[in-house]
Amino acid sequence: MKKTLPATLLLGASLASCNMTTAPTRLEVHDVLLYGDARDRIVWFYGELRGNQLAQDVKIGTEVVTLKENLSKDAFNLKGTLAVNGRSTFRAGTTALGERFSVTSVPLSSNLVLRTKGQVEAVYYTDGNRWFKLSGALGANAGGSVRPVENTGLRGAGALTNAEADALARSLQGQGPLAVAVLPSADLPDRPLAVEPKPEKYLQTGLMVQRGIPVDVLGGTVPGIGSVRTGEVRSGSQSGHSDSGARAVLDNSASSFAQTWRTANASLIPAPATPSIDFGRYSVATFFLGQRPNGGYGLTYRSARAENDTLILTVEVREPRPGQITTQALVSPWVSVPVEGRFTRLEVRDTTGKVLARN
Repeated sequence: MKKTLPATLLLGASLASCNMTTAPTRLEVHDVLLYGDARDRIVWFYGELRGNQLAQDVKIGTEVVTLKENLSKDAFNLKGTLAVNGRSTFRAGTTALGERFSVTSVPLSSNLVLRTKGQVEAVYYTDGNRWFKLSGALGANAGGSVRPVENTGLRGAGALTNAEADALARSLQGQGPLAVAVLPSADLPDRPLAVEPKPEKYLQTGLMVQRGIPVDVLGGTVPGIGSVRTGEVRSGSQSGHSDSGARAVLDNSASSFAQTWRTANASLIPAPATPSIDFGRYSVATFFLGQRPNGGYGLTYRSARAENDTLILTVEVREPRPGQITTQALVSPWVSVPVEGRFTRLEVRDTTGKVLARN
């Protein structure tokens, strides 16, 4: 005997099929992946319901979800978003991911120590009341002492809209002091969701959260005002800097310093090995005086001091005295100094205070 499905079931199946093929127009998916001390996937769906329909379906992987007008009253209900199964956002967990960075505090200072274990695109910090930006893009094994710069929440982080950044900042800020790093998209273990029909735009942002800011008693020198500690000073007279003008170089990573070191020792065969520098604690300041006509010219390092995020390096420049006998060969003196702390600018002066070069 032939069985006939109840009319209500037929109608429901028909509506489900219709909703799937007539998904919201201008559909966008904004996907935020939280790692570290937060393991949460927060996904906003933006779009406009077609016609007079009150709800329409989309497929996320193998799951069918219903999108409709967002009437939720939580902090993630943003203008232009649609509710997902009655909630402001679609939620899921994220894959475990190893630590990519750390932020610690320095005793008796407003500065923080930032160190990276992997590449990051930016790092933000909140003391529980205000938000600050600690850095832009950094490679692995970089960082040092940094001065927080006040920021409007997490605005500017990844592909977040201002409204999304504000909503996330408010949510995280209530958890006390913490730091947030923006991760490169290539490093994210969770790939974009398979959404059907395919959205017009899919944005994805990965954030690693560190809850709590421990004290780093051995955090190193804090950029501020005053002298700073230095490592082994290295110098020479036959660099590969052949221009007559002076040049200042500030390196905050092993890769960039290796290039500077090759320039400094370009005339030596074989070239000495690149010194091992802990760029988690040190920056390296290198000064090339420029090509000079004889051996009466030279450089001696004298001191280093910080002026906020600028490193001031003082050197003594030697010149031949009248009648002095010197080697008649071209020279190109240089001096290189590892300095505790992390700086964004370098200024080299002579012992009279005259600025010789800036970076």
